[in-house]
Parts: sequence; C-alpha cells; structure tokens
Amino acid sequence: MTYNTNQPIATSATRTVYPTTSPNTEPDNLKLIDGIGPKIEELFNKEGIYTYEQLAEASVIRMAGILKKAGPRFQIQNPSSWPKQAAFARDHKWEELAQLKLSLMAGKV
Repeated sequence: MTYNTNQPIATSATRTVYPTTSPNTEPDNLKLIDGIGPKIEELFNKEGIYTYEQLAEASVIRMAGILKKAGPRFQIQNPSSWPKQAAFARDHKWEELAQLKLSLMAGKV
C-alpha cells in the first residue's frame, strides 16, 4: 500500500483536544479560587488544568463546558471570575485576589 503524502490528513479539526497528563510542575491549589472546591478541582485536573496559569488562560466557555459535562450539580457554578482570580494567584497578588473575592461575596462583581 502506498500513501500520497501530498494529501492533507484532515481538512479541519472537529474539536479541541487538551492535555490530560499532569504538569511537569507541582499542581497549584485551585481550591483557593472562590467557587472551586475539591470536586471541581478534580474535574479540572482530569481535563488538564492543574495550575493557576492554565486556569487563567482557560476560556470561560471551556470551563463551563467541563462543568456542564459533569452534570447539573456543577453546571450551576459561574466560572466567569475564575480566570481573573487565577491570574492574581499566578502573579502572587494575594491582596488583589482577596479584594476580588470580597467583591464577589458582596455581589458587586
């Protein structure tokens, strides 16, 4: 059998595939993010999100998809502030993170 290497293998991707292996660095404690508990952290880890950097770079749509796939218990969570919280944690801006979390609890954000 011969293969024509001039032909594309696929014309387009049908879905985005994310890494599912653990990172080379120590995983961050995603539970420091307001709204993320042990179960959601576990869901994100299974989808390749282990660090504040990865969480900060993840789209809200991707996070909502992970939560939706996990069922109604999780899909009621609103991940819209999680990238910003993760960016503060990644950058060690703990005071800014604390202020944002207070604003979230007060319903201001």
